Amino acid sequence: MKKKVYINIDQVKNNKRAFFKYISSDRSDGKTTHAISMTWDNFQECGKIGVLARRYSGDITKNYCETLLTNLRKVRSVGDLDFDGSAKKDGIRFYEDGKQFALAVPLSRADSIKSSLDVATHKNLYVDEYVPLTARYFKGEVEAILEIYRTIDRDTFTNDIYVFSNHITISNPIFTYFNIIPRNGISHYQNGRFVLLQVANKGNRDAIAASPLGELTEGTQYYDYATGGTLTPVNHLIAATYSRERLPFVIECGGNLFGLYHGNDGFVLAPAEKKKNDILYSTQPNGGKSGSIYLGAAKNRLHAMRALFHMSKIMADSETTLYNAADIWKMFSA
Repeated sequence: MKKKVYINIDQVKNNKRAFFKYISSDRSDGKTTHAISMTWDNFQECGKIGVLARRYSGDITKNYCETLLTNLRKVRSVGDLDFDGSAKKDGIRFYEDGKQFALAVPLSRADSIKSSLDVATHKNLYVDEYVPLTARYFKGEVEAILEIYRTIDRDTFTNDIYVFSNHITISNPIFTYFNIIPRNGISHYQNGRFVLLQVANKGNRDAIAASPLGELTEGTQYYDYATGGTLTPVNHLIAATYSRERLPFVIECGGNLFGLYHGNDGFVLAPAEKKKNDILYSTQPNGGKSGSIYLGAAKNRLHAMRALFHMSKIMADSETTLYNAADIWKMFSA
């Protein structure tokens, strides 16, 4: 197989007008290495700590942290590297020779980790592995990115946001939020403040097509993704048509109400209004509307919903529901 070609993001890095910089490309082409090496570079230049982010604390595993440092050693001449801390508390801290140069935090805990960030000590936000294979997002994550950015920037506009993702789908919360229709190459949006670099390396993809993996997956959706297309997993989670009859309860999530409607082969989660005799559940243990029951405490009902979910018998009516009902999906998928 030919030697793999790694992505060059100099065009994005050198763009001075844009401060929201999105990079979408083939998997395993160096995006994570760029993220960790840029935090190290920044520390060498200005002595500030770079902020790495994944979606959930569970994404920032010991193996992930070790991979970051292994990748950094491959591209930079570094001293003794180490990490400590907890993604469930104040984040994972990365050190070179005892000096911290990076901090990894979960986007889902933006409110609680903002207090540990400051413009005087931190530089730039690097969101790694943004698009998940599962297409499971949480409500308000674009705002979470912007809030973390503003915390480390304090409206000085001297910092940047870098978002790295595999080219899995043409739809995600960031693209939806900013009304972006992605295309290959360099594209500019929002008065030039948002730049998108979308790259498909033909050499890498031709090599995959001719490899044992290409032979195994030929004719499948994964083959299309590996050789130039997208997986578009969202399509498999959406049922556009469903009955207006639903189960006798609604679930509150993020201030919205959702019901489970009868579909062609299972159920469809969609926005709903509470009827007189509906049971009202909430995804929040100590919150929700008056009279609501925490869904996690309704063990029999939640167990039934999880069983249906894992048999692919619960879908969403739209991408909007996928995003807005993220806490419901999280409870169903546990």
